[in-house]
Amino acid sequence: MLAVIEAWRRRLSAVLHRQQISLMEDDEFLKTLEQLGLRARIERGEIACSSCGKILAVQNVGGIVSVRGEFKVICDSAECAGRPNTDGHA
Repeated sequence: MLAVIEAWRRRLSAVLHRQQISLMEDDEFLKTLEQLGLRARIERGEIACSSCGKILAVQNVGGIVSVRGEFKVICDSAECAGRPNTDGHA
């Protein structure tokens, strides 16, 4: 699992080169997903990227955004990480 999270961290860093972000440690990321009630739903394939609609897995989560009090999850593709859709599928 640590290798998956490290790959996620590298992709996210490369994709969001224009934005300042704070990368989380592996267990902190998983704990955050769990605290938000997202981890189990992502692992069951119940959450899609709010931008493109692709079903998410822990290894392809690119970010979490709060939109009008609701958490939206975006995938790690360059297109989605650069412009999350606030009307999306998460």
